[in-house]
Amino acid sequence: MPEIASRRRLRGLIVVASAALALTACSGENGSRDMVKGGSGSYAAAEVAKATGAHKVRSLYAVPKTHEKYRLAFINPSTSFPFFASWSQGMKAAAKFYGVDLMEADLAFKYDQAQSKYDDLAVRQPDLVGGGGSSLNAPTIAAAKRDETPVLLIDGAMEGAEDFGINDRQVGELAVEQLTGPVEEKQKSAWKGRKLIVAGISAGNCPPCDARVNAAFAKAQEEWGVSKSDTFRLVPPGTDPTAAAQDTFTDFLTAHPDDVVAVVSYGDEPVVGALNAAKSGRRDQDILAVANGGDTAARHALRDRANQDMLIGAIDYQPYAEGWNWVEAAIATLRDEEFAEYQVNRVLTADNVDKYYPDDASAK
Repeated sequence: MPEIASRRRLRGLIVVASAALALTACSGENGSRDMVKGGSGSYAAAEVAKATGAHKVRSLYAVPKTHEKYRLAFINPSTSFPFFASWSQGMKAAAKFYGVDLMEADLAFKYDQAQSKYDDLAVRQPDLVGGGGSSLNAPTIAAAKRDETPVLLIDGAMEGAEDFGINDRQVGELAVEQLTGPVEEKQKSAWKGRKLIVAGISAGNCPPCDARVNAAFAKAQEEWGVSKSDTFRLVPPGTDPTAAAQDTFTDFLTAHPDDVVAVVSYGDEPVVGALNAAKSGRRDQDILAVANGGDTAARHALRDRANQDMLIGAIDYQPYAEGWNWVEAAIATLRDEEFAEYQVNRVLTADNVDKYYPDDASAK
């Protein structure tokens, strides 16, 4: 993965940018920056876990209890999307806990407004700006470079920016690993003698999405002997990933009336759309799926008994934790210090989803 190399490659630039911003974003009559003074030492892992309640966030960087009061800015792809909304919640909670300022802009999936959203935030002279890992962040990176402001992306590497987050290959392969046992069992019974194909639901202009799907394809070819020609990348149009995926997957099932399908995706909502399509088309016995993300859409789908024969689980990215950890990573970046890799090692199922997310309204 490129994350570590990216962080190290940009260290020198970040030191210069931070120094420049320290001169222009000062406060107080003596010209010094405001300080967060929370006592001696750094926040311990146990303190972070306690502060994050049921989320039990694993800290990636021991934030000092005394540090500069940084101004962070984040351009959220869309807070109406459950996964990105969880990012936002985690960031806001972490910013409050660590005593930094957080400004957030909501693109509402209107990526053509990225430049204007950045300009609105830049007026307040953030020390660092962030965004999702899409290649559509290019205008933000270019503008931030002009202003000598470092950029820290989540879930995707781009030239000119720091990055942290999901290991795309790992989560793509993990989805197939979860499917392997159920697929083999089906092939011994209901799917015996039928052709197995793999549908990977991706998104346009999203390299991390493609990376997850392509990793799943490669793993399926290795584990199940599926040919490359029997893996299909689906890219639903529009900005509603659930409805668009349902329409696209309905057409896909119609084009493959006799085949059985393993479904993987970059996220949760497209898989929910695929499940809805299978149920509407009475093909629910012909698919097995694993979602990627673990946001509220996946958790609701896992609790829905109508999906129990199709949805094996959801790779849990713990998006709230990822948002919290982005704040830690931003502070570490501005202090020219390393932070640990973000780890994904939890899979949600119908049996454990209430244990890991007891506070979900749908679980009560």
